[in-house]
Amino acid sequence: MRVPGTGEHTATAEAPDLWPCFSNPPMGGRRFLYDVSVRTQKSTSGRLARAVKKARTACLDLRYGGLLNKSPESRYRHLGARYSANTDYDALPYIFPDGSIKPSDVLVDVGCGFGRVINWWLSRGLRNQIVGVELDPDIAAKTRCRLRRYANVAVVTGDVVELMPGPIPRDATVFYLFHPFERPAMQRFKARVEEVYRGRRLRLYYYVPAHADLFDDDPQWEVQRRSLGSPWPHRQEFALLTLQAGAA
Repeated sequence: MRVPGTGEHTATAEAPDLWPCFSNPPMGGRRFLYDVSVRTQKSTSGRLARAVKKARTACLDLRYGGLLNKSPESRYRHLGARYSANTDYDALPYIFPDGSIKPSDVLVDVGCGFGRVINWWLSRGLRNQIVGVELDPDIAAKTRCRLRRYANVAVVTGDVVELMPGPIPRDATVFYLFHPFERPAMQRFKARVEEVYRGRRLRLYYYVPAHADLFDDDPQWEVQRRSLGSPWPHRQEFALLTLQAGAA
């Protein structure tokens, strides 16, 4: 940057310190005020970021028919189901980077809930066959009604294990799961997938992979654990579980 009135240049200055008198504060009262000022700046910045994110989420929800809220705890806990949580839209580009879904893929959202993942797939311009599976008939009916204008989307009600094959097609290639099951239900799901899709290559994208260890020592499966990165201090991991073609 040119210094006015001279021919000299100097490096561009950093953003000014909002609290210069406390840049190197001593202990005591000024130190307390400095700490408060830093916390206030961080808190304000955090609130603004959360507000922007909330607005973006609402806009995408509304684009596909309505705001999506977290439901109460599942009425089907006795069947191993967990509550219907919405996946954060911002997590999905990490889980499904560009090129990870092919035009020929058939997509299944296991425990689709209110359908936020389906919203995101549609927002990416995907025309693939998409099947959402939801155990709770009330939630499934709402999601089905909201997405009824999309000919490539079907939302079915029932136990995912009992719907394979049938409403969940035998040519499905991609399953998405946001930690929908307790451990015994996950074991049951895994066994059914292996039975129905034996000999085919199938990919399970498992967000918050609490029971991914069930797949670790099974030679039929390739297990890759991946991180969403530093902006995600919680729920930062997902697992890509691939059933190998020709697996016995």
